[in-house]
Amino acid sequence: DGRLSARIGALSAFSRLAGRPLSGTAELAATGQANLLTGSAALTASATASGLTVSLPLLDPLLQGRARIDLNARRDDAGGLTIENLGLDAPQLTAALSGTLGGSTESVQISARIADVRRLVPDLRGPASLQGTAARAGGDWRIDMNGTGPGNITLATRGSLSADASRADLSMTGNAPLALANPRLRPNVLSGTADFDLRLNGPPGLDALTGQISTSGARLSLPQLRLSLTDIGANVRLAASRAAVTANMQLSSGGALRVTGDLGLDAPFDANLGTDLRALQLREANLYETTADGRITLTGPLTGGARIGGRVSLGAVELRIPRTGPNFALLEGLSHDAPPPAVQLTLQRAGLGPRAAAAAQRGPQTAFPLDVLVDAPNRIFVRGRGLDAELGGSLRVTGTTSDILPQGQFSLVRGRLDLLGQRLDLTEGAVQL
Repeated sequence: DGRLSARIGALSAFSRLAGRPLSGTAELAATGQANLLTGSAALTASATASGLTVSLPLLDPLLQGRARIDLNARRDDAGGLTIENLGLDAPQLTAALSGTLGGSTESVQISARIADVRRLVPDLRGPASLQGTAARAGGDWRIDMNGTGPGNITLATRGSLSADASRADLSMTGNAPLALANPRLRPNVLSGTADFDLRLNGPPGLDALTGQISTSGARLSLPQLRLSLTDIGANVRLAASRAAVTANMQLSSGGALRVTGDLGLDAPFDANLGTDLRALQLREANLYETTADGRITLTGPLTGGARIGGRVSLGAVELRIPRTGPNFALLEGLSHDAPPPAVQLTLQRAGLGPRAAAAAQRGPQTAFPLDVLVDAPNRIFVRGRGLDAELGGSLRVTGTTSDILPQGQFSLVRGRLDLLGQRLDLTEGAVQL
């Protein structure tokens, strides 16, 4: 028989033992009995921790505050372990596990609940839960798990898993919020839900994953372009570590896009994608307005070296010379002192604020080579400040996405200039890049 009580003022001292950085404080109390001859034992323990972090990005935000862990377990003479209760109670996360292990039949019941998934995904609010069982009788584990989340999110996992987790035969169905991708898309914002019907059959890994993921009515906001892609309907089929993509969407200003092709799911993520542009309406108030048709391709590894190419044909282009020059510069010296969380999120989405500045200091992202032909043989109308002219020509966009080099020429078709009550007919002119 024994009793243990302990107080740990700095869990960081045990980081090397745990194999990962730890922080926080903890108090522990435990009582137990053991028969050294038969091997039977019983243990009851409880621990409380404050400021606990275990260097797991998905777990640390849920452990903030005061967390309590309780354990009640016993071991019989034959070596079977019965867990009456293993529970975690924290302000944002509660979890429980019970069952039997080590005998001829094993069975475990698991449940967990997150109070507000906004801690993990800022664009989602509400609770999420997971519960189910895992059981076996000397062979593979039989898995039966169900989960729910905000916005009618569901997850159902059924199938088998080998005892050493080297092989699986699991089906996974349900839906998930596209907002999970937003941390990697900032300042762009993706909304909507993806339905998935997947199967993992073989050694755990992308090679063994098949099935499809689909979405309808999704939306991608592009604040820096002041545009959005709406009514996104996509279907992604997974097989042999590749994803075959078909997607249709509308541009908020008018027109549609269709994306087809495939890409690898393993680095360097080799892609072969094409985007068809259909009567895209491109405009900037008081500056320009046009339509675009064509096809843009993306081929090669997405980690670096993928080439963007294609051809875009412009319809009638209206270029307006404003009465005063546009000025989009930010106010020099403007600072945001202790903005509340909602304002910080808005600044981050707009590419402003300290987080955006830190991202800019990390350097540019991967640059992709460009070779896109922009064709506008005529109907480029330039108007304003007395000028009324029509031009035509073509432009080849080369260089890279971080250093664009346009090459081409637009020549005058016809035009006139009204200046101080006099009309001048324009007979020759060109703009060369």
